[in-house]
Amino acid sequence: NINDPDKICMGTYFQGSTGGYNTYLTLVSNFMQPQLSTLLLDGIIFTYNDEELKAKDHINLEGLISEREIDNLVRKAIKN
Repeated sequence: NINDPDKICMGTYFQGSTGGYNTYLTLVSNFMQPQLSTLLLDGIIFTYNDEELKAKDHINLEGLISEREIDNLVRKAIKN
């Protein structure tokens, strides 16, 4: 759960195509650790102020994110 009562994170980290996508890559790669031969988690659901995140224009952290939903760019990003 991202606890952000003033909703600063939503405007700072989830806005715009570059910033939103960088936040997506960071969250998914840090929690899922796709570079490992066995993932740490089977899936993850991100919440924001105790509510499930909804899809935004530039990112989609809505619902269960499992290994199948991990974008190839996440895997490429952690190799560099």
